[in-house]
Amino acid sequence: MNTADFKTARRWNALNRFLQIFLAITLALSLNYLASRSDLHRRYEIAPEQSRALALETRKQIEAIARNAPENTSKEIPWVTIYLTLSTNGLAPDSKDYASVSALLKQLQNLLDDVQFAAAKTARPNWLRIEQTDNLRRAAILASLQVRYPGIDANTVLVVTCKDRERDGCKIISFPEILGMRQGSKEPLFTGEEALASALLSVTGEKPPLVYYTTGHREMSPTLIGPDGYAKPNTSPDGLAKLEAKLNARNIRFAPLDLAKVNEVPTDADLLLLPAPKSSLPPAETEKLRRYMRERNGRMIALLNPGVPLGSLEDLFSDWGILVQDARVHDTSADASDAQGNLLVRVRTPADAPDLATIAPDGLRLAFAKARAVREDPADPADDTRRVTRLASSNVNQPGNIFAWGETDYGQPQSTWTYDPIRDLEAPISVAVVAERAPGMRLKLGSTAGRLLVIGSGDIASNDRINSYENDFFLLNVTNWMLDRTQFLGIRPHSMSGFQLAATNADLTRVARWFALLPLAALLLGIAVFFWRRAT
Repeated sequence: MNTADFKTARRWNALNRFLQIFLAITLALSLNYLASRSDLHRRYEIAPEQSRALALETRKQIEAIARNAPENTSKEIPWVTIYLTLSTNGLAPDSKDYASVSALLKQLQNLLDDVQFAAAKTARPNWLRIEQTDNLRRAAILASLQVRYPGIDANTVLVVTCKDRERDGCKIISFPEILGMRQGSKEPLFTGEEALASALLSVTGEKPPLVYYTTGHREMSPTLIGPDGYAKPNTSPDGLAKLEAKLNARNIRFAPLDLAKVNEVPTDADLLLLPAPKSSLPPAETEKLRRYMRERNGRMIALLNPGVPLGSLEDLFSDWGILVQDARVHDTSADASDAQGNLLVRVRTPADAPDLATIAPDGLRLAFAKARAVREDPADPADDTRRVTRLASSNVNQPGNIFAWGETDYGQPQSTWTYDPIRDLEAPISVAVVAERAPGMRLKLGSTAGRLLVIGSGDIASNDRINSYENDFFLLNVTNWMLDRTQFLGIRPHSMSGFQLAATNADLTRVARWFALLPLAALLLGIAVFFWRRAT
């Protein structure tokens, strides 16, 4: 054979090897480049009901923030910057703190990646930038942040800043804000998504809505005055600490209001909450509520427990076409209670009010310890400027089978209750009614102005039951509706639970063996081909 043929073959073999190496390096670099481009990511959520991705509520909040972002934002000059200051630097790799901080850091990095991805899908994709800094890596950035915002310390895990609001446009998130406790468990619960969403709204939003809750009549309250004279969260079963936390997480302020100490409802009130007073309000205080609702097109949610006298509030509710009756809802049907003894009432949106279907989706289950009857006032004259709608009620009785009614003699033991067609109320018994008032309401000539929601129990907002069934979804939904935050309507709360793989050493060994089969099979095939080629 000609020697030149061997030289040519060697050259082609060398070129072939060079091209293989070049293409392999190019492929690796290209994959890494594409992975770094958040706008090219295509991800799929495989967990049930998207329980591991960002909540729909968080994504809606990010979209709302992006619409307010300046048009001249860029990757180099973003509107909002999130700094991740948590790191494992300085911790021994075999220590318990290192393991816990590493797990938390991974949760935060996954969360920030999801937030960055969601921001990149908005109308202005460059409004947000995420940077990681600590006391060893990029220490200059951390030092600069500590000079500008002295509140940053060793407990800080995230710092959220807004370029347009240098003085007050900063939110520092610490360990307690991203680690909650699951009820009945000692295991920590990751609440970083809720804390970060709240921080983004806080630094970018305008003045947050202000919800006042009344005091002075032994109402439910989010705080208690301790023996030292300082207020602390009211974590008792009938407290409102959890409701306050949920509102704060949505950038809604919650403040007390003693009507006896003011001449009128404050002008900055966006919504009033009457949280189950245990005594009737004096006429002078009710008159302040009446003026707020009538003259200022006010918004109010009233929670009223059974057995509490209404006093002058009865006239206020009557003015809005609502009748609150001293009858306790009783429903013995199979789906009207649970093992804990909760009274379960379903939301039933009427067909003539389709616009309320998003606010109160039909079929929601609300849980109460007890509830009183609230309905439209049948004696109230027709009013074209007002619409009164039932939102939730008990089941309807079947012919010849009475299992639900409004018990008026509820002071007797519940086992002795029997339906009296003359004295008791006939099912279905309504427990939540909303009244809307505006000029041309029924003719649809104008937008809704005043709104009043009356719920026949305070249990829906209590610490003990706000997370039961769909109480929180319903309550937060109507709150957003009252505040005209329509972009957040119909969004169910999202579980903040993290994902953890539980496996024993035997399980991991079994998985390793299965994954080793493929390269082992390739090795055996290569050896077989090698000996076959030598033999032939």
